Amino acid sequence: MTEGFVIVNGVSTHVITWGGWVEDKLNADHKELVLLITGNPGLAERMAESPNGKLMTGIIKHIVPVMLFLVWIFTFFPVPIKKILLSVHFIVRRMPTYHVAPTMKLMNPTVLGNVMFLALEEMDKVKELDDKSVRDASDLLFLYYGTTDGWVPLQYWKDMAQNHPEIKCMVCEKGIDHAFVLRYNNEMADILSDLIQEHL
Repeated sequence: MTEGFVIVNGVSTHVITWGGWVEDKLNADHKELVLLITGNPGLAERMAESPNGKLMTGIIKHIVPVMLFLVWIFTFFPVPIKKILLSVHFIVRRMPTYHVAPTMKLMNPTVLGNVMFLALEEMDKVKELDDKSVRDASDLLFLYYGTTDGWVPLQYWKDMAQNHPEIKCMVCEKGIDHAFVLRYNNEMADILSDLIQEHL
């Protein structure tokens, strides 16, 4: 297994490969499986037009200073209070509380400011799908769309299936969120494990 980053639609995207590295030319007898971690952001297109993109560009970008101020205040709380507040948040949202420690690292005005800057830059720069790159890698791609994804509406899946019928793409009927690592990491691991076994 090899990890690295490639540029997809002008955005650095995390990939994991089994076999040769992504820049290597494949031999006729060489079989390679590439997993594209779509949360970073994978095959991104029309991000600002998605429901979450509209929320981000229409409302959230205008309240970023308020968010950063509140996070700055949060940094003064004692660590036990921070843990309790975040634990309550995750319990109410029915998410595992083991996300508390990583979330505490994000609750920093500088970190959150950088996250928001990068997110808004993606909204501004990522417009249309890079069709040429998709065609060039069509035999390596397997795209998995969610039914409740606010970043990638089902219309994007329909467009992909219509414009690139050679691509293997399917819709997840299990209601798994876009940010599957927060609540559905085991379910997604099972799905990916099955796909890997099918293609090895």
